[in-house]
Amino acid sequence: MRDHSSPPPRGVLIVDPCPDNVGSLSLLLHLWGYEVHSAPDGPAALEASRELHPHVVITEVALPGLNGWEVARWALRSGEGEEDAGVRGEATPRRG
Repeated sequence: MRDHSSPPPRGVLIVDPCPDNVGSLSLLLHLWGYEVHSAPDGPAALEASRELHPHVVITEVALPGLNGWEVARWALRSGEGEEDAGVRGEATPRRG
């Protein structure tokens, strides 16, 4: 029987094309009690966000299709990410 005194798990959508990144972050968030979903690219993130209505969207900047800034902007404007959208990027030195 479910304990109705505690709120249901909060939904998190992780948007990242790297399975290792998604797996590591998913494991941690599951341990903290979150319901975790993922999408590998911008268009899949928008579709998942429409269906799942996550509370938080965590996205990589460099995504195929739409970049992470566009995904975050859409989630915040549409209300699909009910509270927050986080964008992660990496700065790497140019060689050449």
